[in-house]
Amino acid sequence: MSMSRQVFRVLKLLALGSLLFVALTPASAQQSWTPTRLEREWRYLKARCEAAAQRLGDLPRLAEITAEAERARQHWQQAEPARLQAMRDSGARLGCLSAEVNSLVSPGHRLVATFVEPYDHLSPAYLPPAQPVERFDIVALPGEYHAAAIVLTNCSDRPVHCALSVEGLDPEQFNVEVRRHLFLETWYHREKERISDPLPLLRRSAGAWRVSVPAGDSVKLHITVHVLDRARGTHRARICLRTQFGERVQMPLTVRVVGAEIPAEPPFEHIAFMYPTSNVAAKFPDLTARDLGDHGVTLMEFPYMPPATFSPDGDLLTVDFSRHEQWLRKYGPHVRRMMIYWIGDLAAEDGTTFEWLTERWQKAFVNLLRAWLERAAQMGYGPEHFVLLLADEPHSRRFEDSPDEGIKRLAAALAAVKQALPQLRQLVTLTHYAFPPDVRTLLPHLDIIVPVYPYAERLGAQYAPAEYNPRRAFETEILPLLKARRQQAGLQILSYHVAGGKSDWLTGYNYAYPLLVTALGMTGVGTWAYNVPSGSTWHDWDGKPWLDYIFVYDGSEDNRLTRRYNPAGEKIIPSIRWEAMRAGIQTARLLLHLKT
Repeated sequence: MSMSRQVFRVLKLLALGSLLFVALTPASAQQSWTPTRLEREWRYLKARCEAAAQRLGDLPRLAEITAEAERARQHWQQAEPARLQAMRDSGARLGCLSAEVNSLVSPGHRLVATFVEPYDHLSPAYLPPAQPVERFDIVALPGEYHAAAIVLTNCSDRPVHCALSVEGLDPEQFNVEVRRHLFLETWYHREKERISDPLPLLRRSAGAWRVSVPAGDSVKLHITVHVLDRARGTHRARICLRTQFGERVQMPLTVRVVGAEIPAEPPFEHIAFMYPTSNVAAKFPDLTARDLGDHGVTLMEFPYMPPATFSPDGDLLTVDFSRHEQWLRKYGPHVRRMMIYWIGDLAAEDGTTFEWLTERWQKAFVNLLRAWLERAAQMGYGPEHFVLLLADEPHSRRFEDSPDEGIKRLAAALAAVKQALPQLRQLVTLTHYAFPPDVRTLLPHLDIIVPVYPYAERLGAQYAPAEYNPRRAFETEILPLLKARRQQAGLQILSYHVAGGKSDWLTGYNYAYPLLVTALGMTGVGTWAYNVPSGSTWHDWDGKPWLDYIFVYDGSEDNRLTRRYNPAGEKIIPSIRWEAMRAGIQTARLLLHLKT
């Protein structure tokens, strides 16, 4: 045998081994194996076995797999860094046993397809149901976005390649996209856990979306249905699945479009705390603007003090609005209002500094704002398109000092701006640390107030006495104050949530969040933050000091996940949290309309 043929044979064997590894390893676990990750995956398999035993009873084979999973889990929990081949062998064994568990739960099936709740994570320990859900109904208003979701479970020891089409929804009335849930590790648990969060778009060819389900694995698909404005009536559609083995599955999907329209007033607001210079917004501003608009954002952060110089008396001498003009052109057509957040000292031409919120600063800042409003009006955007956030999360330093000098100085600045520019609405965010006297001091000067959600129940001893409960104070003192001011002067009461990244509670802090604050009497939501990663958006703990505060992923990053799971080349990839928030806002708009 020649040397070239020997080399070819070795390469072929290596390729076949690699393919076997991919075929028998769950897609969610295809990564650089470590003992910690293997311990995690064997733990998930054991949980699946225990759930199966509750359903099937004492099956000897199931008990054997459970015991093997526990032995392997313990082994990898205690193991030092191991040889790569040993870890790959263990991963391949996982795929074989996972397929066997699926076949025990769903005998006689190669592929199990079932509708599931759209706005929920796919559990890493998912088990196909005893009775798959074979139909799904959507009730929608024109213009809304809705979703169905299905989970495909492979019960065999070979990959199943599926072609999925949605038939019966007229493209003149509906836009349909099919995305898959993708698993990532998180800042809080690192390699010990994984969670499904990004929703990359599937590849589409010959009228069908393409997805492969590895042996023993489950894949969740998110089917977005955008109901166009012209859509009406009941549409009986079906999701059609075809596999490479010739199997066909049809799942009825009914979409009922109610010919009604929700009045624009009162609006349910959606605030996006974001930075136009960060991540996807910096790379793809047009796509970002469209994405914000498509997800119901009505108010977005408009940051950074424009470069300006002033006379010693505070008259504006020079200013460069070019960056803000560019952002207004990009985002203005999609987002109704810009939240001006320009803080910091100002400088006079002679080197004098106007310290933030002082009287000299107030005069200079009013002149700067006036110049911007005039420039924006020339571009077609009047003062109704802007809101001023003069201070973010202001509060007294200590409970016993409230309102302290800082709060009083802010109140004076708010009053000065309001007197000079009465057409410019003013907003303040309200944190746990803002005490009732702080709120009473600021409230007369505000048009919009944005309390944090949910309120904490305790503060540190350096801030307040042990008996002070911020949540109770909000419910019994602060919120009644806000509602009285709304009744008296039309105050808007919105809310904001500091999200914990992809680990955030999907139901409570995303899908149901708009509904919960509506029940409290608030008329909007906001989240920190849309696009503030501290490294790769696809790696939550890549050697940096904090997690990624993001609702979308950068599809242009070149990494293992984007190369494998972003075949459409999408630049901005949504998370399931971002989609759930939109769904909750749509329902909250209905509730708000019914209440008013």
